[in-house]
Amino acid sequence: MKEILIINGGNTHVECCILPAEEQNGKDIFQIADKEKLVFTVREFPEKYDSLAENRFTAGSSVVPSFADFLRSKGVFLISREGNLPFRTDCLDISTVGADRMANAAALLSGTLPAVCIDFGTAITFEVVEEDGNFTGGAILPGRQLMRYALHDHTALLPLVPLTDSPVSLPQKAGKNTLEAMQLGTDLACIGAVKEILHLITEDLKKKSPGKKIRICGCGGDCDYFLTALPFIEKTPFLTLEGIYRFWKSNHKIH
Repeated sequence: MKEILIINGGNTHVECCILPAEEQNGKDIFQIADKEKLVFTVREFPEKYDSLAENRFTAGSSVVPSFADFLRSKGVFLISREGNLPFRTDCLDISTVGADRMANAAALLSGTLPAVCIDFGTAITFEVVEEDGNFTGGAILPGRQLMRYALHDHTALLPLVPLTDSPVSLPQKAGKNTLEAMQLGTDLACIGAVKEILHLITEDLKKKSPGKKIRICGCGGDCDYFLTALPFIEKTPFLTLEGIYRFWKSNHKIH
């Protein structure tokens, strides 16, 4: 049975999985496959590529131009605005949307709509797909680590503080030193921003699809942290990989 290697290249890590390339007995592979995510650093992945890709179809996405160039040099199918898009874009300037966000939107189509994806990575991105399958946009904000870098890199004395393990470990009152003050400021800023943006998006979706339940999905390397504070979000760790597969499938026929 032919297999496919699916690759999602981020700013620091590469996640991938190997799956059957075709539906089995009419069932979608992401519903029946025993998925196992493989994670590598961006630096180490090129050494692993040939053994992973041997005798397999390959499909990928990356927000890092140099890594995308590496995948392209290997003949990997990359998500792009060319070819067949699995979603509609009636109200969206698709020319400005990154491949990772397009993958997330494509994956939302396999579940109930309307739906929202929040990808908690280096940047935190929102993707919105309405009830009619229209990818209508979203939002982008800095992730927790970027918040810390901004304070450290653009001030004279503020240190680069470590990430907290859980929102529960944050100080429960005003920070008594610079470290606690920065942890409160960065982590609660991110959590609060996610809440506010999600409120704005869902209120708009409720008006457009009254009475419909809105599916809210979370993925990305920092997802577990945020789901502790926002437990109503559904954890979907394979969402971006699934979207890459759906892009590949919409542009290929297996003979």
